[in-house]
Amino acid sequence: MLKFIFAIILGLTFSNTYAQNNDICSVGGNIYFTQNKSEANISVFVDESMSFADLAVCKVTSTSFADRAGLWFVTDIKSAAQFIVFVEKTRSFADAVISYTENQSFAGCKK
Repeated sequence: MLKFIFAIILGLTFSNTYAQNNDICSVGGNIYFTQNKSEANISVFVDESMSFADLAVCKVTSTSFADRAGLWFVTDIKSAAQFIVFVEKTRSFADAVISYTENQSFAGCKK
């Protein structure tokens, strides 16, 4: 019986590798975009204006440049991602609002 309970606890601990993390100020590094909201760490709405964004995002060309919040290296490999992101079409459904920038120095949290 104890083995069974231990197995359940162990399974629940590691079953959700991509646990929900709604803190937009920590989202940076390797990013994987998903079409399935239930597997995402965070859902975002993309706004064209940086004035209304919680996070300014700059897409970088190498994973070594994606070393802080807002610097995103987009990967096609889910297991290599630090964060899994779902893009919402409706602002009110999103956990946070992002805006893209070309300048790395503008990237970061606006909260």
